[in-house]
Amino acid sequence: MGKIRYLCIVMSTSRIFHSVHLDISTNVSNRICYIVLPEKLKESEKEWLDRMADTLSANMVVVSNLDWETDLTPWKAPGLKTGEFAGKAQSFLDILAADLLVNVESSLKINKVERFFCGVSLSGLFGVWASCRRELFEGVASVSGSFWYDGFTEWMAGHHSTANRFYLSLGEKEKDGKNPRLAAVQEETDKVIAMLKADGKEVFFEDAYFNFMTAVYSRSAEKAQGQYYHYYQSPNSTIRNRNNPRLYERIVIPGLIMADCKARGIYDRYRDMVDWKYISMQMGNIRYTCLGQFDKPDIAQLRRIRDEVKRDCPRFARYDYILCRLVVHIV
Repeated sequence: MGKIRYLCIVMSTSRIFHSVHLDISTNVSNRICYIVLPEKLKESEKEWLDRMADTLSANMVVVSNLDWETDLTPWKAPGLKTGEFAGKAQSFLDILAADLLVNVESSLKINKVERFFCGVSLSGLFGVWASCRRELFEGVASVSGSFWYDGFTEWMAGHHSTANRFYLSLGEKEKDGKNPRLAAVQEETDKVIAMLKADGKEVFFEDAYFNFMTAVYSRSAEKAQGQYYHYYQSPNSTIRNRNNPRLYERIVIPGLIMADCKARGIYDRYRDMVDWKYISMQMGNIRYTCLGQFDKPDIAQLRRIRDEVKRDCPRFARYDYILCRLVVHIV
């Protein structure tokens, strides 16, 4: 492997579109992954991009500084609050294919390129849509893709993707949004997954609940020789911000796990371990969420956790196994 170098350039793609910012970390490989984000990487985040390039043996390109609601939306639609989505994705896709990809890959001297796309929210929607319009990407990752977008799944039903592999993820609470359009995201994501699978595509879908339940259903475990999964946290993501009410959404996760374990008969066999997992997660919600990420703790949320613990794990205060583990955890 050659020495990884870091490049940061600004490329003007068209007079119609403002300058597109590219953060590029190179690797001696014919594989390249384009990640479309709302904001360019900070200096502190560039090391992450280099690690990705090294671990995945691929060239990594972060594309940012787009007009998010114009360049990534496939057709016009009403805005979520005011105005409208401009629906200029086809124009951006044409420039992407004819200009941006060509310039980047020729400058990196990549032959027989194996190209991948990763997007979040509207850029996740764009990635799946673009794979149905042009044969550009071997694989597409869509993190919390905006498949609620007006008419998208109906349009996709009449088109076929040229990509072969897909990764999709969705947060547990995204379907519970107050906006009825956004609240349809789970149902619409399920439709996208079904259509891709019907086309014989390799699809991996992950929701926020998945990570917590993996250990419960695993029959065996092995140590991996390297890191094969990386999750990029946007500087504006909920988890990296203080005083954000959405942080309280974590409180629901322990209850979901407890309910799932009881429904599947796991709780009856492994009660001590499930109870401990539940209590330790709720302790984390108290210590790190309610007290650690808010300047002024919300007493109502602390009482909410108290009431949920009493409901889901009423024996927690008088069971030796849990009390001993709590002491160890606190110390």
